[in-house]
Amino acid sequence: MAVPAQPKSLVFDLEVVPATADQPARIIKLGALRPDTGAELELDTPSPQRLDAALGQLDQLGEGASFLLGHNLLAHDLPLLEAGTPGLALLRLPAIDTLRLSPLAFPHNPYHRLAKDFKLIRA
Repeated sequence: MAVPAQPKSLVFDLEVVPATADQPARIIKLGALRPDTGAELELDTPSPQRLDAALGQLDQLGEGASFLLGHNLLAHDLPLLEAGTPGLALLRLPAIDTLRLSPLAFPHNPYHRLAKDFKLIRA
């Protein structure tokens, strides 16, 4: 039995400390997956040096990908990457943003953001 082909996508997400009046936004963690190869990446980025190395690994993971896939890529993750590291090759790939697809998949749900367990009150 043949295994179905996987799309050549780079699926990724950035965890970010938001900008403040005296500090720019800061990437503190990134995660990525290549469904076609099974390669995964999950890295903490506590320092600028570790961030540079992690973004290099993310860019390498994207080699051969046909497109990017992620949640809120267009308004959040890609502008952040472009501002900090405009030379990344992955920034030249087309992007599919699941935040923008959510209203099509769930038209009766007025909230098109991901629920994050750590932000839920369970009292």
